[in-house]
Amino acid sequence: MMSDGGASYPCYRALAAHRVVEISSDHKVRVIGPDNAVSVHRVSVVAILIGSRPDLSFLPPGLGLGAKSSEPVDCRSNPIVVDPYTHRVVRAPPGMYALGPVAGDNFVRFLQGGAVAITSHIHKELQHYTVL
Repeated sequence: MMSDGGASYPCYRALAAHRVVEISSDHKVRVIGPDNAVSVHRVSVVAILIGSRPDLSFLPPGLGLGAKSSEPVDCRSNPIVVDPYTHRVVRAPPGMYALGPVAGDNFVRFLQGGAVAITSHIHKELQHYTVL
């Protein structure tokens, strides 16, 4: 999806070098671009690909997501605590998942397993809802 700029996936939109400011309950995400312009996007799913230096300032303060809950998340010394089978973030609202360096997996070979675990868990969760 990223390699062709979303041409093959009309509902996909990459926002490189943007920073999430807010994710609201009405399915809108506010972001700031590299030119400091603020934009709002209506979304169904948000994937924040942050690399090894997380900027989690868009999250409510005090969640204590790291292994040391009183300290800021750091990929090397204080990764986000996740359920090892689902990759759901342990101390976060439902629907939040983490994988890769931010969750302590610093080897690329682990990304596929984490992605499958997240996908499987989301699929199982969606089966609990009735589609009208």
